[in-house]
Amino acid sequence: MPIFVDIGEAYPGANRVTLVIWAESLGDLEEMLNDVAGGGAWLSVTGYLSVYNDTLQFNIDDGPISFQWWAKS
Repeated sequence: MPIFVDIGEAYPGANRVTLVIWAESLGDLEEMLNDVAGGGAWLSVTGYLSVYNDTLQFNIDDGPISFQWWAKS
């Protein structure tokens, strides 16, 4: 099962980009997911952007992505 991280509006809002993370990639991203889920975090993602069901998404399976996040101290 993938994990979906909405950047911008929450699903089903149209003004969002979704980061799709598959289980095999979770280890590298787990700390970021915990900070973002806790609120008060900012996320920046760079990589191949695709369209799925009329929504923009970063899908780790489509190619490499890089990310950086900042959490409230």
